[in-house]
Amino acid sequence: MTSGIASSRVFISYQVFGSAEAIRQQYNNPEFPSKLAKYPSSIMTSSHIFKKVAVPGICVE
Repeated sequence: MTSGIASSRVFISYQVFGSAEAIRQQYNNPEFPSKLAKYPSSIMTSSHIFKKVAVPGICVE
């Protein structure tokens, strides 16, 4: 079994999409639910959409 930072069992998987339409197409893909079904029932899935923003002096967009 692998562990996250400080023995955390929280892991994040992310994908980069070019548009909101591309995200919609992914979730409407008939194969998508069957791919989620391959994970153990103890796995929680949750989707969040974030927008990359520039922070002056720290990172640029």
